[in-house]
Amino acid sequence: MLSCGNMSNDHDNGLSLFLGAIMASANHKKLFGKNLARILRIRDISQAEFAQMLGVHPAQVNKWCKGVYTPSDKYVGKILKILDAKIGDMYVDPKNPSDLFSDLTVDELIIAVAKKRGLM
Repeated sequence: MLSCGNMSNDHDNGLSLFLGAIMASANHKKLFGKNLARILRIRDISQAEFAQMLGVHPAQVNKWCKGVYTPSDKYVGKILKILDAKIGDMYVDPKNPSDLFSDLTVDELIIAVAKKRGLM
């Protein structure tokens, strides 16, 4: 069960649960990549600048933006913080924004997923 005592650890565990559910989607890589590239363009941040902010090689960010790979849970959390984004921003289709996760913060999402899985 998630406790309130160690929110950082709970946050990471909840994010992992949510991302695990998302990864079941066949197009998660492309969707994440398109949204990451879109948000970087909107914020006028180059892939090289973003890579430096994250401490990764620019080729890694390029692969994420192209949908070749998705970042690990560790980097998803960092990406959200740096871009001041919500998890739903990364996995919602901009052409069909009626995704039920799009308006939730990461913490709200963690709680929703934990409750759905009977962890709370």
